[in-house]
Amino acid sequence: MTQALTYIGRLEAAWAAPGIDLVNRLAAGLGTTVSDLLPATDPPDPVRLLREQAQRLANELIAAADRETLQLLVPLLARLGDGLR
Repeated sequence: MTQALTYIGRLEAAWAAPGIDLVNRLAAGLGTTVSDLLPATDPPDPVRLLREQAQRLANELIAAADRETLQLLVPLLARLGDGLR
């Protein structure tokens, strides 16, 4: 039983991919087709999504920041930027 739970956990965390036989059984059990369970498009680029999220959060923070927050934020961003050069 523990082995099955571990496998399910890995599937849920996207650390493992189900075999086509399992996908076929899942589709049958759900009363649908394999093609309905599989994505028709490529997944979004995670780096692009993270970049957009970081941009949005930074913009919100900067827009609402007071002087003290900005005085902390500017050196932090400069230090982070140094690692990119």
